[in-house]
Amino acid sequence: MKKMKFFQYNYILILILIFLFSLESCKSPTAPNNKNLTLTISDVSCTEAWITLSSNNVPLPANILIKKNGNEFLNINLVNKDTALYDSTLLPNQTYSYQAVYNNGFNLGMSEVVSAKTMDTTSNNYSWQLYTLGNELGASSTLYDVAIINDTSIWAVGEINIQDSIGMFNAVHWDGKNWNLQRIEYYTVCGQTNRTQYPARSILAYNENEIWIAVYGDQIAEIENGIQTKTMCVPWSFVINKIWGMNTNEFYLVGNSGNIIHYQTGNWQKIESGTTQDLYDIYSNDGQTIYASGGNFQNYSGILLRGNNNGFQILEEGENIGDPNLLFDPYFDGIAKTVWSSNTGSLYFGGNELYIYKNGTISEDKTLAG
Repeated sequence: MKKMKFFQYNYILILILIFLFSLESCKSPTAPNNKNLTLTISDVSCTEAWITLSSNNVPLPANILIKKNGNEFLNINLVNKDTALYDSTLLPNQTYSYQAVYNNGFNLGMSEVVSAKTMDTTSNNYSWQLYTLGNELGASSTLYDVAIINDTSIWAVGEINIQDSIGMFNAVHWDGKNWNLQRIEYYTVCGQTNRTQYPARSILAYNENEIWIAVYGDQIAEIENGIQTKTMCVPWSFVINKIWGMNTNEFYLVGNSGNIIHYQTGNWQKIESGTTQDLYDIYSNDGQTIYASGGNFQNYSGILLRGNNNGFQILEEGENIGDPNLLFDPYFDGIAKTVWSSNTGSLYFGGNELYIYKNGTISEDKTLAG
């Protein structure tokens, strides 16, 4: 009888252990840790995406697999907590999913899936009109800069020559129906009263009542309601290539030999640029971080600067290639004649080629080589 009870007790104990073991074996595997890795879409264009990969409590260096639409896209060796990723293989108006996966040999860690929708292209259904300023019988004419205030007020500046006209025109205004030639006068020599129509190089239009036009030299004229009201000489003599500003009280000038000048409410300030190369453009989308670009036509190298009122530093400098036939090789080369930044942090610059600077990385966007 005692043996029977002992047997029953052991049998019951075995059943309990089997039951507990079965419960344990039916549990789901440990859920992947979605907090160790994070993907964030920084910016998206028609064919590109910028992604930030962040890690938390991940032993570095670590091998990270980036999946796009469930398939392997990148296999990277992560050495910093945060790193920037760039995808230039996308199509317009499409949605793509990304996920980061990390395997430390014991358990699987992965990020949440993030989606990026590329921008759609325009229809390209444009209607073009060609306007010719100047005439073939006169000297050659060139326009250097344009400012669009609205659809009934557009200004362009440069050098416009008309046969038999006394003196050239250096500006033209669109009133919604016609282009009207204008003459902006500058001092023949700063400090004297004589005036001359020099070629105009750049224009800055805040509104119809506040327009600044810089000469291809060291002077600036103010236009109010189509009438020239003021002419100012820059305290430092150099060739102005671009005038830019964000409000009616101040503007910046860039020009040859690395000159950067800041004007604010009657006060002039020369800013250290860190270069002696010629500068052709300046821009900022927030007024805090300012970019300037330029280069050297003797060796065809480009330069990109970043700074503020306290000074500028070289952000990128191109190769000293010395041969215009090599302009389209796959590196930062050629003169950076223009620069523009978006409110999402993308910086576009170039001349012979167009580049994008994003998250510390430069990528070639478009070449004019054909």
